[in-house]
Amino acid sequence: MASMNGSLNWAYANREDIAYFHSGRFPVRAEGVDPDFPTWGTGEWEWQGVLPATDQPFDVNPKGFMTSWNNKPARLWRAADSSHGYTSVYRSQMLDRGLKRITRKKGVTLAQAVEVMADAATTDLRGQEVLPDLLGFAKKAKDLRPYVDTMRAWMQNGSQRRDRDGDGRYDEEAAVALMDAWWEPLVRAMFDPQLDGLYGRVKVGFHDSPSGGAGSAFQGGYYGTAKKALRQARGRKVKGKYKALRCGGGKKKECAAAVEASLREAIQTLTDRFGSDDPADWTYDATDDQIEF
Repeated sequence: MASMNGSLNWAYANREDIAYFHSGRFPVRAEGVDPDFPTWGTGEWEWQGVLPATDQPFDVNPKGFMTSWNNKPARLWRAADSSHGYTSVYRSQMLDRGLKRITRKKGVTLAQAVEVMADAATTDLRGQEVLPDLLGFAKKAKDLRPYVDTMRAWMQNGSQRRDRDGDGRYDEEAAVALMDAWWEPLVRAMFDPQLDGLYGRVKVGFHDSPSGGAGSAFQGGYYGTAKKALRQARGRKVKGKYKALRCGGGKKKECAAAVEASLREAIQTLTDRFGSDDPADWTYDATDDQIEF
């Protein structure tokens, strides 16, 4: 696959082995180049050739498992300079969680692996990866407790956007509706103090929604950015702390105020839409997320 010039993940399997290779033609950068910034066109910053295939990501019979869902192919590997979708939260983690669970014991069956894929296909990444930290901030406000309880129950059930009985409505539709209504107000409440007016320049969408009809979602958004800022505000350990970006003003109380205000805004949005502030009256049309060929 080294002759392929497209940036693609290749998986191989036979009776005894599995292997992985990431194909493409990748530049060797001049020493001192920072890919996040422009470079002078004076010659000394030009590419120094192309990376040999033997230095591209590959593995044979790795310990554990491999996941491939457009995720970053290896540690310390960059995306294209124009892409900012890779953070500490990415959709492949929805596969990783299930695979870690079933590979704790020997003798994984094909049926178990397919089950993990099916679960990942209907999981809301925000509910799995970001919601635990969000609820840690919102749980103390008395007026928000019924809504926090609704979201916590959904999270504990796997944060699923799933319609098991095929009636066109998600099984936990109130939580799905609230998650969708909450997300953009949340991002804005957290980051507007620093990013308001700059979101279009950052070139990262707020959310890659399943309702796009393409059968693909959660590939790029503020998922990892929000999670890291929330964890920093809570005093949790994170890799590569943000030096400037903060949740609200950065302090725990300020971040909590931003989270609570955004949740109240989402609740008001749904209250206006359905004429009730009771989650039991909120619905979600599951057909909005159906794949359109």
